[in-house]
Amino acid sequence: MKRLRVLIYKRTHTGDPTREGVFGLSDCMGQVRARKFDAVISVGGLSAEPQACGIAGRITWVGACRSESIPVGYRGPIVEFDRFKLFDEAGPKLDSLAPALAHHLFAIHRRVIMSDGLNDTIQREITKILALAMAPGRTTLEAAAPRPKRAPARVKSGICFPRKRHRIC
Repeated sequence: MKRLRVLIYKRTHTGDPTREGVFGLSDCMGQVRARKFDAVISVGGLSAEPQACGIAGRITWVGACRSESIPVGYRGPIVEFDRFKLFDEAGPKLDSLAPALAHHLFAIHRRVIMSDGLNDTIQREITKILALAMAPGRTTLEAAAPRPKRAPARVKSGICFPRKRHRIC
């Protein structure tokens, strides 16, 4: 059975992706969204911004079964997921659910990693995290109201900014 290629990244703020599972409307993670991957695991970083947003060290969202469009004016494609779960500050702590992955991600201050080449222990933890996107109560694009195909508008609403505003994307 083919393993999914998973993008795992540290997130600094909330607001992108949208609650419907659309990743990139605020152009966050720019060209990283153009990498070839099947699923995403987003984890709150440990710096001041994610601390202020309440997402530090937490699994903030999980998406699988991607599709993409490339609108003009964005640094990377807009990515949508058929299987998607947004947790934000209610997400489980990564070090509790996946201690080996947490160590790999935080010990060397990696911002973005791909699942290729990670050891079997971390691969099992990734599989466990991806199962969260399939859990009851998940948001699915199939269940959402039909949307016309058009270039998405940029949105910035819902982004959590800490007291001192920094460039966040």
